[in-house]
Amino acid sequence: MTSLPATSNPPSHPPTSSSEDAYTHIRTLIAKYSTNFLPHTPGSYVVHGKHVTLSGATGNVGASILDQLMRRDDIEKIYLLNRRSKENVVESLREMFKAKDLDYNILEKGRPALEYLVVDFSREDLGLAKEVYLDLRNNTTHIIHSAWLLNFMAPLSKYEPTHIAGVRHLISLALSSPQAQPPRLSFVSTIGASMAYQGPSQIPEIGDQNNETIIPEIPIDDPSIAMPIGYGESKYISERILVNAARGAGLRTTVIRVGQLSGMSTNGEWAINEVGMIIIRTSMAIGIYPDRLPSFRWTPSDIAASAIVKQSFVDNQPLQYFSIDNPFPTHTQEISAAILAHASQPMRGLHWTKWLEYLEEGDFDPRVVPGVLLVWIFRERWTKAAQSAAMGWNESVKVAPELANGPVERTMISRYIRYWMAKTGNKAKQAHKL
Repeated sequence: MTSLPATSNPPSHPPTSSSEDAYTHIRTLIAKYSTNFLPHTPGSYVVHGKHVTLSGATGNVGASILDQLMRRDDIEKIYLLNRRSKENVVESLREMFKAKDLDYNILEKGRPALEYLVVDFSREDLGLAKEVYLDLRNNTTHIIHSAWLLNFMAPLSKYEPTHIAGVRHLISLALSSPQAQPPRLSFVSTIGASMAYQGPSQIPEIGDQNNETIIPEIPIDDPSIAMPIGYGESKYISERILVNAARGAGLRTTVIRVGQLSGMSTNGEWAINEVGMIIIRTSMAIGIYPDRLPSFRWTPSDIAASAIVKQSFVDNQPLQYFSIDNPFPTHTQEISAAILAHASQPMRGLHWTKWLEYLEEGDFDPRVVPGVLLVWIFRERWTKAAQSAAMGWNESVKVAPELANGPVERTMISRYIRYWMAKTGNKAKQAHKL
């Protein structure tokens, strides 16, 4: 996951084209990367135990996924795909595990075995030497693909060469397996790939729905449902490519749509450039918090990782859909109460529409007030909140009951704020106009 760009002149709207042109382009890319699949041919190669190929292990959720995988007795080996050298990845993992209060020593115990591979997702052979690629192809039983650029400013074109093409190349890897059945490819998608869904849905039996439209745990063939920025569109395109490979070439795949995440439920670590922390940091910097916000369905990142791992090993159907979303929402009063409890300056609430106007007119330094970079996203999301969809979770919660543990409440939000303040010298920076 990447940081938001530090610019004092953020765009006022997402980098997108007209709707019909965008939908045509999305369909074109789906078709481009769904052609000439070579169907899987069952072979006789036998692998003992699970051999998991994981991408994105140095990401916020990826590190917790790796921690979960290392604790399973049924996994013999984990291949870690990364664009950087082993030395850089090891150092990043050490820092991530320390920040999340995870036991780094678990990575050095020798079982499951770890193999670090430097890859180039833009290449069909992943940039690997032939013998290394063949070993990966022959022995992988499960693929968990979580590596993705999280940048709301990036256009769709930035995602095609490496991310969308990379999904196709992982499909080819799976379909060429010499095993009796291809490895299951689990793709960590996002609610942004379907958040504009307005079709029919079945209301789940748990949680507080507030009459929301529910995104069903199924594939949806409609490009208009994707968030109209490169991040959401690229995930939607990749979902459709995987669906086409499953239906046309025998791929076994699981798509996991991930909703709004918060930080760790344990020690309060939360990446400072994720949306929830940006709202908190911005509010505490300017002395004003947004009032009357729509509810958030935050899931702690370690709980999300646990669910992703469980869902990735379910093998009931060739094509499976799950979601990571909290059935129990976090209400705005919980957020404001936590902010008020830790503020180092007088605070006041302001209706979120006025709060956004204040950010736009303030000419603040985005390094201190990062919310100025996301005003257009906040306005888009919060304006349409009454019409926006939540994700269904009936099947997902059956596999991972921890998803229904309850809402992220003010005590946990306070934990996030305390962690962040400790990292910044126990005092939140106050904003000054440029």
